[in-house]
Amino acid sequence: MPKRGAVEHFVEGYDAWQLGVKGFFSRWRGIGLTGLLTMGVPWWTSLALSLLNNTLPQLPLAAAAWASAGGAVAVALLIYNRRRTQRSLAIKRRLHELTHYVRDEFTSICRATEENPEPSEYHAAKAFREFIVGLCDRTESYFQELLLDQRIATAIRLASATGEGDVEYVTVGRSKNFNPAREATSEPIPANEGICAYLAEKQHSKGVLIYNDIDEAVKIDALMETENERRFPDEVASLMVAPLNAWSGTEEQLIGLLYVASRHKNAFSVVDIDSMRFVADLVANAISTTVARGSDRKSS
Repeated sequence: MPKRGAVEHFVEGYDAWQLGVKGFFSRWRGIGLTGLLTMGVPWWTSLALSLLNNTLPQLPLAAAAWASAGGAVAVALLIYNRRRTQRSLAIKRRLHELTHYVRDEFTSICRATEENPEPSEYHAAKAFREFIVGLCDRTESYFQELLLDQRIATAIRLASATGEGDVEYVTVGRSKNFNPAREATSEPIPANEGICAYLAEKQHSKGVLIYNDIDEAVKIDALMETENERRFPDEVASLMVAPLNAWSGTEEQLIGLLYVASRHKNAFSVVDIDSMRFVADLVANAISTTVARGSDRKSS
């Protein structure tokens, strides 16, 4: 193993799968060499022995067959290790991209408010919506890598006060995998219906809901069927929902909902819960901090 220096500098860790002896045998050239040595050489050796003896010896042929079988297993294991390592590093990279985005966007928002303390409501709302969409896109990429499901889509609903003083949850951002036409028929969810009511009733405000059967969830009032569910039934076959909680100064409040949807049934399980909780806490903190920053600027 090569000696490592006292100090090393890396920009990112994704390429780590290529480093060292293990990295060599994770590359296609290393896998090919392994296949050649374990599956090709025994047969050539057996053929050479056959030519030298002018016969077809059974023992070398049997040994070559067993060696080739072992070589095939070794190649399969190397390919599996390559894919597993790449996936693990890709998951970490996607998670870093999400947190990196939160930091950079918040810094950009702070800089923008310093330069323009009183932006128009239109521009402020547009910038905030773009921020939420960015969170959705990067959350989508993270869960695509984590679940090996490229049809994953994410959305964020946030609390909004109605004219009557009630609270409803409005979709503010969706990721790329959701049909853009959803925007035209999007409906708010009242706080006393669907997921929000279910979370309050079951006292699961700190947990994660997994919907394995959308139709059955609608029947038991655990999910409110909206026009988009009727128009795009194939986009959500299973669903994971986490509350976005923030501190109001006196207590935790449900400021929104994070949706992770799949076109495949039973796409989620208990092993995904902690990942969902981590992302939900990160997103909730990013949104509440950004909103608080905007409120502070207005009050000052």
